[in-house]
Amino acid sequence: MSAPLGIFGGTFDPIHYGHLRSVEFVAQKLRLQQVCFVPVATPAHRSAPQAHARHRLAMLELALATHPRFRVDTREIDRGGPSYTVPTLQSFRDEDPARPLCLLLGVDAFLHLPTWHRWRELWDLAHIAVMRRPGWSAPATLPDWWQQHRCNGEFRDCSAGCIVTIETPLLDIQATVIRQHLRAGIDASDAVPVAVLEYARRHRLYEATTGESMHAV
Repeated sequence: MSAPLGIFGGTFDPIHYGHLRSVEFVAQKLRLQQVCFVPVATPAHRSAPQAHARHRLAMLELALATHPRFRVDTREIDRGGPSYTVPTLQSFRDEDPARPLCLLLGVDAFLHLPTWHRWRELWDLAHIAVMRRPGWSAPATLPDWWQQHRCNGEFRDCSAGCIVTIETPLLDIQATVIRQHLRAGIDASDAVPVAVLEYARRHRLYEATTGESMHAV
């Protein structure tokens, strides 16, 4: 069986160290051979990104250039329209039916899975790796779908169907705050790779106040 492939989606508006360091930690813990960063075209459950897709892609390329196991995957932007996870996972699965796929999710997104489009099909296509904050614990009574798919062994033994949780370092970084700092001329180099910051400033991506999304990525 092929080595597990990680899949991490988001608006990446912009990509920041909260994304990079958490995913790097999980990739090492789960021994993922590669992680695909999949920027959405149009989010299905939140406001549209402020930066155009081509700029978000460019910033991702810059941020991932020094991470050999990370790569940008453009399939959702190429497909266009609202980005739904099940069709994306199905396209990965079609490329390699036997390879274990791991969808990486923050705990907040994970807890809202029942609101997702065709969400019960997720485990037919991939494992779900939940990135939980230090000190966070699962509910005393788990929903039936969590009980059913909770990992009790080695998830690499099958290509999909398990939920694994990994405690990741706490990084209080929000894209909303980064955009506000860039608009105000405040240094954000502690939260965003320098190459990304320079690109955002050069293209004046977050200077306008209109269309600002007040949701953290």
